[in-house]
Amino acid sequence: MSIKFNSSESEYPLKFYDIGLKWVQHKVYRPHGFRYYHWLQTDKGTGFIKIGQKVIKLSPHQGFLMRPYTPYSCYPDTDQIWITSFLTFEGTMIDSMASFLDLNEFQIYQDLDKNLENFIENNYKSFTTYDYLSSLEQSTLIYTFLMYLKRNAYINELDFSQSKIVNKIIEYIRLHYQEKISNEMLASLSGYSIPHTVRLFKAEVEVTPM
Repeated sequence: MSIKFNSSESEYPLKFYDIGLKWVQHKVYRPHGFRYYHWLQTDKGTGFIKIGQKVIKLSPHQGFLMRPYTPYSCYPDTDQIWITSFLTFEGTMIDSMASFLDLNEFQIYQDLDKNLENFIENNYKSFTTYDYLSSLEQSTLIYTFLMYLKRNAYINELDFSQSKIVNKIIEYIRLHYQEKISNEMLASLSGYSIPHTVRLFKAEVEVTPM
């Protein structure tokens, strides 16, 4: 169980604040969110992340990314040890990268591929030194990590568009068409951001949910 912090005040395109490997995750309550972009993945056990009224289950081989200052809480499943790895980061180019990732307030990543799932474990040592050259390497590694996120989302989008999730949205619309339906509600069914959910739906049925 290891965690490292970055105390450097220098600006970089991408810079980590802290990184944790095989961390025993206890309950966290942040009503005002966290000041950095925050990646959290389950290595063992099961945990829950609550954002507003949404409760999202995070199982092994799944990860969760959220924007800064997104109010949330997280906690382990009952009577289980929840082992996580995490990476928090910022930088002068991070907002444009978040736009590239289609990140709304948050995004859940299903079925992590090996490059993404093992990124923190494979690169943890590279985040334990703080000289200038190391900071440049760390910035490059975070960029690679973000590309892994994009790749994982793209691969899962192809599978996702043919999965039960789109059918779940269609079924929800069929049952609730007389009520007020919002994109926020439909995104909560998928566990993805609103733009990502709408794109997946449109790719499958050729019209948007609305």
